[in-house]
Amino acid sequence: PDRSPLTHTLPSGGPVPLLIVANKYDTFMGQDSVKRKFMARALRHVAHARGAGLVYASAAEGETRNNFLSVAADFLCRDRR
Repeated sequence: PDRSPLTHTLPSGGPVPLLIVANKYDTFMGQDSVKRKFMARALRHVAHARGAGLVYASAAEGETRNNFLSVAADFLCRDRR
């Protein structure tokens, strides 16, 4: 499904980097697998259509929190010329 061409209904990304953060990852993972798959695909579609990054995060889980901090630092400190 990710390989098919997308119909861009949203305007493409601009000069400002965009990072979509899916917070409350711990409660998200407690959902039914069909709901998780639908939500993940929807978030990936929006992120791809906008040229944005997508990261899942949770304050309760150290690994996802550290992953978010690493990605956010990269987005904030990257030289974008």
